[in-house]
Amino acid sequence: MSWSTAFRLRQFARGSLWLLPLAGGLLGVLLGSGPVTWIRDSGGRWHATRTLGRSGNAGGTALRVEVVPALSRATTWIEVITTGRSAEARARLPLRWE
Repeated sequence: MSWSTAFRLRQFARGSLWLLPLAGGLLGVLLGSGPVTWIRDSGGRWHATRTLGRSGNAGGTALRVEVVPALSRATTWIEVITTGRSAEARARLPLRWE
């Protein structure tokens, strides 16, 4: 790889907000730390999540997460993507701000 190509790749990585959360999410899945949840908002922006709590039984699980960066009040819907070791779930949810 030439010096200029390596430099461009480093500059791209430094300016990419999605690269670090993506790497952390992939490592979490590979190391078996549980499901990883991502959110895409109505503006097309991606948000990482941090699980704050979990509850449920054999029929289902509820996650309480912190969204980073926070959603804008202009967001009208979100797509929630949760990925585990053997499955992925997606849901598009409308938002109503109060």
